[in-house]
Amino acid sequence: MEGNKNVNLDWKKLFNKKYWKVYAIILVALALVTTLVVWLCTKNNQPETPERIDGKLVLTRVSISGGNSPAEKNAVAELQKYLQKKGVHITNTNAFPITVSIDSSLSEDAFMVKATVGEDKTEQMSIVGGNGRGVLYGVYQFLEKYASVRFFTPELEVCEKGTVAIPDGILLDVSPTFDMRHTDWYNWMTEDAKYEWAVKNGVNIMNGWKRSWSESLGGSICYAPDLFVHSISRLLADPNVSSPA
Repeated sequence: MEGNKNVNLDWKKLFNKKYWKVYAIILVALALVTTLVVWLCTKNNQPETPERIDGKLVLTRVSISGGNSPAEKNAVAELQKYLQKKGVHITNTNAFPITVSIDSSLSEDAFMVKATVGEDKTEQMSIVGGNGRGVLYGVYQFLEKYASVRFFTPELEVCEKGTVAIPDGILLDVSPTFDMRHTDWYNWMTEDAKYEWAVKNGVNIMNGWKRSWSESLGGSICYAPDLFVHSISRLLADPNVSSPA
């Protein structure tokens, strides 16, 4: 019993008026801290008011998603990389959504970039390609036209920080006129950077008879087994290929 007496609180002393000021200060401090925490949480969860220039949406925070093919994954990674260099924040929170995908209903190497922009609309953007190369072409052409990125050579690219603003509607709708787009520049060099440069500039074959393109770059074009030109003899010899009339 003596032990219990020692731990009993002296309530009269605890509520003595001389301690009230201390209690008041503690309560006010707790209220201020609680208010600050609630305000910070609310602020972080509220979407930022989008910046607009002449009706165009300025990209400041974007989320980028895509399909599972090697080319789609590469396209997402490339778009993220260059937009970050421009100063755009990549995040999944309160961000403008961009989707990158392949749609086989488009023709080979074709692509379309479409945006829905407007204060009274659900804002979003899509980059769609007819195949792996097409979706990559869509990303790089978008970066050139709307982000002022330039791919001059494998060693020289220009991507300075600056505004990326997009309008509402179809931004790009391209279906290549020529099925094969080839250059002899860098033709005898086989470093990966040369193939990456080719895709960035819409070229779809380099060293075609020496090396297959990576699927992350959209894969190779081929008109006959292991050939891209001078293929008539191979086509005639292949029992799986119908002979020309």
